[in-house]
Amino acid sequence: ALTTMFSFLISCSIILVSFQYYVQCQYIKFLFFSQSQLFVDKCAIIVIVCTSFAQLMCKNKNFFIFCTKTLFLCKKNSILCYNELVNLYHKNIRGVYFMSKEALLILLFILLMAIAIPYMFRANFQTKLQKCKVNNDYQGALKIVENRFYVYLFGRFSSLMEKLQIYMTTNNYDKMKEVIDTVIDGSFSKKEKNFVCSNSFFFFVDAKDKQYCKKLLDCLRKTADIDEYEFDTLLYRFLVDDSASQSDVEHVLEMLDMVNPSSKNKVQVGMMQYMLGTYYLNHNEKKKGESFLNKAKLNLKQTPYHSKVKNLLQEH
Repeated sequence: ALTTMFSFLISCSIILVSFQYYVQCQYIKFLFFSQSQLFVDKCAIIVIVCTSFAQLMCKNKNFFIFCTKTLFLCKKNSILCYNELVNLYHKNIRGVYFMSKEALLILLFILLMAIAIPYMFRANFQTKLQKCKVNNDYQGALKIVENRFYVYLFGRFSSLMEKLQIYMTTNNYDKMKEVIDTVIDGSFSKKEKNFVCSNSFFFFVDAKDKQYCKKLLDCLRKTADIDEYEFDTLLYRFLVDDSASQSDVEHVLEMLDMVNPSSKNKVQVGMMQYMLGTYYLNHNEKKKGESFLNKAKLNLKQTPYHSKVKNLLQEH
């Protein structure tokens, strides 16, 4: 991290010095090839303004005088004599001038402060937010993430995601919908919309909110890949709409055969087993249903569905 920061600072210094030298070298060409008096005047003014800051930071004390004299000539003559301008240039500017040690230290200090100050504010916000979450102070957490300065530092999407997480923790479905609608209807990227819909879909599947699940599926159809959309559609049919057909069951069984039950996809395997277990129980095939649910209970440990599977098994 330190190497990257110092490389960045050195690059900024080189760019500043190079820019000053480039402007000095190209200034004559800008004026010589100008055919319009108005353009010449504008060009001279732009060069003087752009190099004013660089002039304060560099040793070259004659460049500002050179710009002033050429500006005067621009107003006096419509087209400047190239030789006269070249002589004026060589008279006032000699060689390449680099930044002084004092100026370089000032520049480094400014850049370090520009990096450090936002970092300090971000760290302060994160610490306060974490404390609010630990103490279950959700109103305090909401005030932090809705703060304009927080939004400026972290971005609007991050602010909305923190709000969504708070509403998920408190099971506030109406507020969750407000945040999700803001993202879906807003000018966010496909990746961001997919992230929100994918992570919130399971909450509305649990709530069996058919209408809103359809809205999320419509968004996922446009933003997610085919496999993800297909899996979420099956979840909706099995667990919300109860419209799963025998062909859907066969398709899920094929998916289970294709998946190698490893630590990476245990939850996905458990969800498919949970879907099949609920389907068989609803169709009075208790033995098959309990078999799949027992397998799902093992794969869905440390997830909210583990307790649901246990309760479902106890009820039957």
